[in-house]
Amino acid sequence: ADWIAKETIAGNAVDALTFTVAPTSGGATSGSGNLKVGNYTVEAQSITKTAGGFNTTSVSNGVLTITPKLVTPTVSAGASKVYDGTTAMTGLTLGSSSLVNGDTVTLAGSGVFAQSDAGQGLSYTVSGIALSGTDSANYYLNGTTLSVIGNGSNVGGEISPKALTISGTSVQNRDYDATNVAQFTLGTVSGYVTGESLGVTAAATFDSVNAGNRTATVAYTLTNGSGGGKASNYTLAD
Repeated sequence: ADWIAKETIAGNAVDALTFTVAPTSGGATSGSGNLKVGNYTVEAQSITKTAGGFNTTSVSNGVLTITPKLVTPTVSAGASKVYDGTTAMTGLTLGSSSLVNGDTVTLAGSGVFAQSDAGQGLSYTVSGIALSGTDSANYYLNGTTLSVIGNGSNVGGEISPKALTISGTSVQNRDYDATNVAQFTLGTVSGYVTGESLGVTAAATFDSVNAGNRTATVAYTLTNGSGGGKASNYTLAD
């Protein structure tokens, strides 16, 4: 810090004394180049005078105390995932805008959603938050838990439905009967969370009632199944 001292004495010109206040021993610095937390004896250095009005030949040293900076954690990644049957927040990454650029500090914790089913705007809680890293001693947390209250829409976390695949569905040839209904054999469904399954129904139609080489479309419907399988937790891949 630069300090400027001035004296005004009747009959004399205004003089100025400029000096820099710095630790006597240089001081330990963090990755950002700032002094680390601690107590430092400071002194006036690089003293310059604009005139001879100052006759002080000594400057008293002082003590500079640097205290830890408060860190407010935020979720950088992991507030969304694909349905996996659990409440765990996978791939959770924490960060903070409170950290000084250049300092080496990592925030970590474990999080859970308020529910395991797919949904948007979900509440979640991150607990056991801790700081680590070379410069972590220069910061502190005001708590080890972060809670976010979801609104069921655009605030909170998200668990998206898991995509299922159906392979091997086949449509049979048939004789003309003036309808577009197609007969088919349902293929194999894969992609369930372990232990779960769904009911799958389907309907197939040709693109025309007329005879010829026709294109068939199979429309699938998912229903709740066994092992806790809910249709709302799954979707069919395109």
